[in-house]
Amino acid sequence: MYTFSSPRPRIPVRSSVLGIAVCLALASAAPATAQPTPSTSPFLALPKYSGGGSTSQLLYFDLAGGSGWLADSLRSGNEIRTSRLEENLFGIIGRPADQPAFAGEIFLMPIRDSGGATRSALFVESSTGYVAYLEDLGRRDKIGKVTTAIGRPFGPLAAMDGNFALLEQRDSTGRTQGAYLYAASKGEGLYISGLQDFDGEPSMVQVPGLPQLAGPVDSVTLAYEEESRAYAILDGGAAKVSFLDATGNVGRLAVRQGEVDLGTAFAAESRAPALRRFVAVPLQDGNDTTQAVWILDVASGGIGLLQGLFTAEPRVTPMPQNLYGQIRPSESPRLFTAVPHGDSGGATRGIWLFDNLRGVYYVERPGSPDDLRIFPVQIDRR
Repeated sequence: MYTFSSPRPRIPVRSSVLGIAVCLALASAAPATAQPTPSTSPFLALPKYSGGGSTSQLLYFDLAGGSGWLADSLRSGNEIRTSRLEENLFGIIGRPADQPAFAGEIFLMPIRDSGGATRSALFVESSTGYVAYLEDLGRRDKIGKVTTAIGRPFGPLAAMDGNFALLEQRDSTGRTQGAYLYAASKGEGLYISGLQDFDGEPSMVQVPGLPQLAGPVDSVTLAYEEESRAYAILDGGAAKVSFLDATGNVGRLAVRQGEVDLGTAFAAESRAPALRRFVAVPLQDGNDTTQAVWILDVASGGIGLLQGLFTAEPRVTPMPQNLYGQIRPSESPRLFTAVPHGDSGGATRGIWLFDNLRGVYYVERPGSPDDLRIFPVQIDRR
């Protein structure tokens, strides 16, 4: 086990041997996996939940270089107060600051206790299989204490295409027990456990029988009274939603029969270039049950609700609003990162949209076809 707060133990490895491996992988990759530029790197956001599921703080990072901020005073949603973190995300994990990350390469997943509060986080780098555990999140304007896993736990799945999903597995108390890394291009997965008492040597289980999807994929965990019951996988290439159901057995997921066609819900005409077509957010009720999935089609600007999540016939219903009727489209490629805003009872009251081009937007009343609004967030920088 290696526990440290500075990158010194990892920089020589990642900047030399790993850097050569990354360059070779990029050189042999398809055009879609070309080296990202700062303007095509997404934001990465980690919500900190208090007991009951309310969003108390946000840590968010610009993956063009790893700079980060801590946001609090989140009650209103459309006004947030931020302070710049003293540490750089890339720096604490030993990644060169001049190596921008691409969408689907880096994940940060909250690890929650039995009351639903965020106590730590899981960091995964899909291009290398690197895993780290972060504690003391945001304390004293630091990212947190880092424990690096020995070796590369997700190394067998590592790829440069960004076609990955990290799926949180919570038990009936809301406690995070593990996570699945799903490599959609390969149709393969690995399950990592031991996240509550991470010692640097996690237990890994191979996950068989997963669908092979061209992607790029986005994913949503579907919870029933805090427990992870299923996962919705949105395939941006095929414009379809697939479902993976929990089986009760560690490291085993069942592929649900049938898919939802998103092509019938959203316009085929693109109004803006999108690096990843779909963004999805679970809409929770006060019992931490997923009532619907809010979907944004970045290309057309269309918005829809995926409903009937635990039935044999889930469906997507288009909403009358359009993203580009409320914010200005751009000719540059766009990436959105979405984070749900939980109220004091844990119900989703809004959504933050981090835009790689133009800052942060807030979606008010995302589940209401009549009252949904999108507007810029006012940021008070300390």
